[in-house]
Amino acid sequence: MWMRRRTTWSSCYRPVKFRLNKDRGRGVTILGAIGECLPRMVTTLAYSTNREAVVDFLRSLRSAFSPDYLNRQEPLATLVVVLDNHRAHITSEVAEEARQLKIELLFLPPYCPELNSIEALWAQVKKQIKDQLIENTQRTLQQHEFEQIIRNVLNSVT
Repeated sequence: MWMRRRTTWSSCYRPVKFRLNKDRGRGVTILGAIGECLPRMVTTLAYSTNREAVVDFLRSLRSAFSPDYLNRQEPLATLVVVLDNHRAHITSEVAEEARQLKIELLFLPPYCPELNSIEALWAQVKKQIKDQLIENTQRTLQQHEFEQIIRNVLNSVT
């Protein structure tokens, strides 16, 4: 495992140090959505940011918003999802799945993460993950332990 040297990850006054084993583990991607119409944040963990992960996330978002969306007789309300221009977000498979799920994809201008309201939340999530990792500096974490820390932090977000 490794940590980026950004303000939300590490401080020069309180650096996070831990041992790296030969198997650094798999990368973990968190896809998430927040909104006034959602009862709580919707997240999924994936091992890669690819079109399959984005499609799975859109399905989980639709089911969180309308749990019985597959069996509904009445038309679904359209969801608007704000995305950056990541390569996996702009594939034809993602666009087709979004159309079928009645999700409108709204893309931000390039290099403008400050326009996406979830970025402030990610900063807090990263800080909480860092704090959890500080407590585990004396031992090598396994992949599943690292993922459990992420899940615990995400579940604590209100």
